[in-house]
Amino acid sequence: MKKHREDYCSTYYSNKNFQNTYAISIEPLPCESTGDIPSHILEEIMIPPITRKQPGRPPNNDIRRDSTKKNYRGVKSLVLNVLHLGITKKLAQNLCSRISIGN
Repeated sequence: MKKHREDYCSTYYSNKNFQNTYAISIEPLPCESTGDIPSHILEEIMIPPITRKQPGRPPNNDIRRDSTKKNYRGVKSLVLNVLHLGITKKLAQNLCSRISIGN
């Protein structure tokens, strides 16, 4: 039993119906400068819609993005360098607490 493509598709999607749909010419809208715009439309003021704060967790305030605060990466690398030189961890933590972070 051989099937034709018309068996799988509605007649609305046929080439003939497509051509009949667009047989009538569609006129473009006239330009605003040459057209006659009614006064009640010209008087209408368009304002943006009122928005609300989006639900969910607020974005993280990343310290690296804030240029007024000191960079924590420099402190971490300082501690790693101190540890690499053989100074004890307790001394490195003491050194870290003496460095003013965020001022």
